[in-house]
Amino acid sequence: AAKDAWVWHRITSVAPGNALVWEKYKRGLPVPYTIYPCLDATRVHVKEANNPDGFYHANWIRPPNSDQQYILAQSPNQTNSEDFWAMVFQERVTCIMLIRHAQEKEDWKAYYPAEEGETKCLGRYEVVNVATGKFNFRLGKNWEVAARHLLVTKDDGGEPLEVTHLHVLNWEKYDCPRVWHELSELLVYLRDVKSVRTMLVHDEPFTGRSDTVVLLATMIDHMDTLGERTDLEAMKRGTFERLCLGRAYAIGSLAQFIFCCGVMQLYFWERYGQVPDNHVDYPRL
Repeated sequence: AAKDAWVWHRITSVAPGNALVWEKYKRGLPVPYTIYPCLDATRVHVKEANNPDGFYHANWIRPPNSDQQYILAQSPNQTNSEDFWAMVFQERVTCIMLIRHAQEKEDWKAYYPAEEGETKCLGRYEVVNVATGKFNFRLGKNWEVAARHLLVTKDDGGEPLEVTHLHVLNWEKYDCPRVWHELSELLVYLRDVKSVRTMLVHDEPFTGRSDTVVLLATMIDHMDTLGERTDLEAMKRGTFERLCLGRAYAIGSLAQFIFCCGVMQLYFWERYGQVPDNHVDYPRL
């Protein structure tokens, strides 16, 4: 895909030292969070965060002409889990997608109750695991997802928040999921059946997995807004540029971008029964 060579240039030039950061990270060298910036123009301001600036490492990604919105966030830990739930509660997030392989370190367990019936109290927020593994969506054998239904309440007695929590367990760092149809079908299901309007996605920094999900979701939203009139080439570039302008170090590899383009193209074929002009055989790349 020579015509997509601009993508890799865009990835490595979006911020100073970007390529060096990824190289260090892939080789297992330490990369301090201080060089992983949170772009101020799009960051989520958490009014009740435990710091004077309302800071949590998270950014908004909003597709044009759509009521969908996405938050790309840093995974919470034991020190900022209360701020994480303050953000979720403030923005009325109804779906959280956590992408961590089952063999990766388990620091993510600090912020939610993993077992059904379990409760976690995190500062002013109580999180109850109402149900586990009862997600009403058919997932293929290559798509391993743990589903939880969480109920979040705040100590001020306000209305509780119901959250669908999805943990993707078999997606390797820097790689693409071993599914083509299931991911797009899942995103459409969350939007159209579960009526999710604000979705938060997080994983380990620099791996590109959460960015891949949000890029594909914004592509689908954009296509469904324009329908058959969609210019796929312009949409592909536009959504990627929007992602890069909204979140620093977006997308961890060229393969992840190619994956999104391939799924997007298949989605267009199936939705509108048309073969796009200048289409690419992405599954063979």
